[in-house]
Amino acid sequence: MRAVRNRPPRQAALQLKRLDPWSMLKLGLVLAVVLFFIWLVAVGVLYGVLDGMGVWDRLNGTYADLVSGEAPAAAR
Repeated sequence: MRAVRNRPPRQAALQLKRLDPWSMLKLGLVLAVVLFFIWLVAVGVLYGVLDGMGVWDRLNGTYADLVSGEAPAAAR
């Protein structure tokens, strides 16, 4: 059988002494590209949801009514 330890486990403290600029540049570029693709997918999903709800058709219809110069159909 193993002997039971009476002391607590060791704790280590990690400190970064120097950050290499080239490594930080590469990390920043990778993060920027990944976040760009996440943003691109999010915008695509939002556009699809709004299109499914018919928002774009209503906006286009409202714009067409405004620029046509005619009175709205409800006011006739």
